[in-house]
Amino acid sequence: AISRGGCARYRTQALAFGSEELRSARSDTNSGNRPKGSWTTRPKMTTAFNGTTEAWSAKPLILSRIERVRRYGIECIGPHGDGICFLGGKWEVGGEYVQKLTVKNVGSKMRKLKYKLPEMPCFSMIFPERIDLPPGALVDIEVVFRPLELEVYDETIYFKICEFEDSGGFHVPCKALISTLQCSVPKGLDFGLCPTNEVMQYAF
Repeated sequence: AISRGGCARYRTQALAFGSEELRSARSDTNSGNRPKGSWTTRPKMTTAFNGTTEAWSAKPLILSRIERVRRYGIECIGPHGDGICFLGGKWEVGGEYVQKLTVKNVGSKMRKLKYKLPEMPCFSMIFPERIDLPPGALVDIEVVFRPLELEVYDETIYFKICEFEDSGGFHVPCKALISTLQCSVPKGLDFGLCPTNEVMQYAF
């Protein structure tokens, strides 16, 4: 058994040992002998949509279709909804598949855009040039998908607003899925008015 005094003595020794290690680490850092893997590098920063800086994230923020239209007045529609999506079971490794991304100005003022090429080599687009879109105008951009492996690809296409330096920009999803067992269930069902002892059906 260890007495209360013995526990205090061991705690004092542990604290002293920890303090000595801390002083040694600080001394090594100040002298330029930093241990490998030490946390001395500041995290990368990026500019957020509101002009402020935030910590770099591996996955970019993708605005919803409604929020993107509200902020920028731009719609980006593909064959299967918002953005580009190559559905599972519709592509094979080594093939070449093309989808069109329709970029439309649904706002009330002129928009000048320029997109950035996707980083994944399996997605390719024509060399980006500035796109001038008057209100109501649209342009079709081809996205080519050449899969290298049978896996899920999750990428984005970044559109920069070219009107001012701090005009910002937005990411549009660009992905390829594989065949998996999936189930989509709505959060809630509204059957409306239902008479007593009657059966109502709702398909989803």
